[in-house]
Amino acid sequence: MLEPLRADAQLNGAFIVDPAGSVPPDRVFVINVMIAAPDVIHPGFEVVAINGKSYPYTEPLEYTAGDTVRWRVINPSFSPHPMHLHGAFYQVLSLGSFEKDTAYAGADRQWVVTQNLRPGDTMMMEWTPEHVGRWLFHCHFQFHFSTDERVPLYSRAMTKQNDESEAATAAHAHHEAMGAMNDMAGLVLTINVKASSSAPVTASVRTPRKIDLVIEPNAADGKSPTFSCSVREGKKIVASEDKSVGPPIVVTRGEPTEITVVNHLDAPTTIHWHGIELDSYYDGVAGGGAGDQVTPTIQPGASFVARFTPNRAGTFIYHTHAADPNQLSGGVYGGLIVLEPGESFDAEHDRLLVIGARDDSFVTTRITVNGSEELSPMVLSRGVKYRLRVINMAPNLAADLRLGGKDHPATWHAVAKDGANVPPRLAKSGDAVLHIASGEVYDFEFQPDAPGEIAFQIENYFNSKSKLVSTIVVQ
Repeated sequence: MLEPLRADAQLNGAFIVDPAGSVPPDRVFVINVMIAAPDVIHPGFEVVAINGKSYPYTEPLEYTAGDTVRWRVINPSFSPHPMHLHGAFYQVLSLGSFEKDTAYAGADRQWVVTQNLRPGDTMMMEWTPEHVGRWLFHCHFQFHFSTDERVPLYSRAMTKQNDESEAATAAHAHHEAMGAMNDMAGLVLTINVKASSSAPVTASVRTPRKIDLVIEPNAADGKSPTFSCSVREGKKIVASEDKSVGPPIVVTRGEPTEITVVNHLDAPTTIHWHGIELDSYYDGVAGGGAGDQVTPTIQPGASFVARFTPNRAGTFIYHTHAADPNQLSGGVYGGLIVLEPGESFDAEHDRLLVIGARDDSFVTTRITVNGSEELSPMVLSRGVKYRLRVINMAPNLAADLRLGGKDHPATWHAVAKDGANVPPRLAKSGDAVLHIASGEVYDFEFQPDAPGEIAFQIENYFNSKSKLVSTIVVQ
């Protein structure tokens, strides 16, 4: 069957069959994608929509802290969509397709901040907002929420001037009410969380840990600029080392933390603390915050202090949320590792694998791992257990990762997803094969048992000719 691409690609809807008896209230969100034919004004481009509308025209959502929120997200489009929620984890209650649906109960439910929905996939999710403010739920592929890709230049310039419809006026009013979160377009839902009348107000009295994240430009690499990220704490400085990725930031669960982002670029930036549950003002989205407190962009030469207290140990991400594709592909991102109190980071046995891309367009052709297009062999010791923290922060990459040969992959043990421990049904050993989309994070335990070489490969799901190949040397 041919998948629809043109106008017929928007002719999709949801068909919901509820079980007998009372059913908790939910909302249904259908994602559609259409390829618009080129014309004299613009080349062909994707038109993306949630329930028939593209942000900033998508429906604004409003909840109260403590509410139980249940959504069905349905993807009948021809494209995958890693759906990311800011500021909170959500439980995946069920996953399905156009043929069947698998519901999970109790401890079998997985907690995530990003769930990739392949074409034809469906998901039931549930979450409870705990932090007031303005939040986002969006596809993590940059070409599905970037204004540069989503809104043709001509129509973007003329829409507000010429469109006097009631819907357009309401959308623009909502845009202003959401604190001018206008550096996005496409598969984006905005969420306003109000305070509960019974919500307690607490403040930490502990002295926060203070870290600086300094972002500055490197020499241009052809048409693709790179950027350097340095992490400073006291007299200790860790830099990017001319790689298109930032060094890891390591903090501790339960410890108040202040990270001062210093912008030495010639363009504004913001830093999003991906997977961290924190106040909206510090989440790193321009226009976020609560009430009159509005998250700013960090202007050239300026700084911004992000404050949070991590409430769970795991693997997370820091990355630019600026409407500048060069910053993400140029390396303004890195791993954010939260340890349990009393633990120290052991870089020898705790390996961070951050997948990225070095492209100046929305098509991924140059895959990187830890900022390099040519990954040096990873040297491991036989019989020793390692933790592999795998992050995908490439702007538009769904990747297939494999350890070992295609017919004889290695074995690893699943530990966590997006910083949350996986449920018992997934916490098991299996083939070291992983499909990972942009914005997803996975942790595995890996113990090589025999000396020799193990193949390591990352392949672009959208283009098999684009891949990164290396080896693991076991001694």
